[in-house]
Amino acid sequence: MKKNYQIFLSVFLIILIVIFLFIAILFLADLSKEFIVSVVTAIGGYFGFLYTARKTKEKEIEARLFPPKAGVYGDIFTLIKDLFVNNKKSNLSEKAQKRFEEELAKKLMEIKTNLLIWGSEDTISCYLDIDNSADVAKTDTYVYMNKWAKLYYNMRKDLGHKDKNLSPKDLMSIYLDEDAKQEYFDKG
Repeated sequence: MKKNYQIFLSVFLIILIVIFLFIAILFLADLSKEFIVSVVTAIGGYFGFLYTARKTKEKEIEARLFPPKAGVYGDIFTLIKDLFVNNKKSNLSEKAQKRFEEELAKKLMEIKTNLLIWGSEDTISCYLDIDNSADVAKTDTYVYMNKWAKLYYNMRKDLGHKDKNLSPKDLMSIYLDEDAKQEYFDKG
């Protein structure tokens, strides 16, 4: 939203400057119309160049940030998959369960660090919402799953996916079996 506002403001300012210059030049009637047109064209070209250079720089920055960001988001997806698989295999020995939890805590700390560095503002906000509401998972699985679904959706949006026909719930339902999927969609 901020980018759209900045673009609108930039275009508006450029138009105002061009109109101001055009009116100012018209009052200088001694100048030929060809000269006036060439000055206005040069000014418009200069502002067009500045706009293009800014957009190119933004694209270069986004391209540079994409690989590490995709890696972090992939780690989060893998973490969730591992949690679902471990939950289904709850028959692990106590020692194996403890080792899994220790590895999970270590991986989670690494993911948090990388998310802090590479994640977008929306994605970090969604993750913090999940992190701050861990108690909700014990009482209302549906609400907690929706928080994860929103995180998935924001990660995909941050990676450039448009997802016009997918909702956050669709993304979360990938991990659910048919019965759980039906219950998940029936609740909301």
